[in-house]
Amino acid sequence: MPEEIFLNAHRRNISALRLICYPESQTPLATPTRGGAHTDYGSLTILTADNATGGLQAKLRSGNWVDVSPQPGQFAINIGDIMPVWSNDRWVSTPHRVVAPPASDRSRSRRHSIVFFHQPDPDARIAPLPACIASGETAHYPPATYGDHWRHKWLSTRQQSILP
Repeated sequence: MPEEIFLNAHRRNISALRLICYPESQTPLATPTRGGAHTDYGSLTILTADNATGGLQAKLRSGNWVDVSPQPGQFAINIGDIMPVWSNDRWVSTPHRVVAPPASDRSRSRRHSIVFFHQPDPDARIAPLPACIASGETAHYPPATYGDHWRHKWLSTRQQSILP
């Protein structure tokens, strides 16, 4: 496929760079995670973090969770929810979470992550690319704009957070 397909979808992108701090705690956490299981909305996420205990985990297709521990100078790269759409499910976004530190490390476990969320233009057309639809196969997703996709994902997280 011509590279312009992806370049054109990211010319006026709404990407974001975030510094995330997970503070240490003197008390037990209400949940075993600092950041619940989720997938990222966009096309690509790039992350680096310090080596504090309690960190990033990714969910394998087997259902098992594995630690993701970038060493100094290394990055973790994760594809987001747009890649399964563009690839018609050839590439899937990986669920991930941030786990809480063990009780013995809770008071000295401040964690910092630097995360770059690469996201397409709000009006970029998001649909399975013809080259990713095998002969006899149908598109698994209807066309939408990235802005519509983003709003749907964001509103669904708000709805989940207010449910009892």
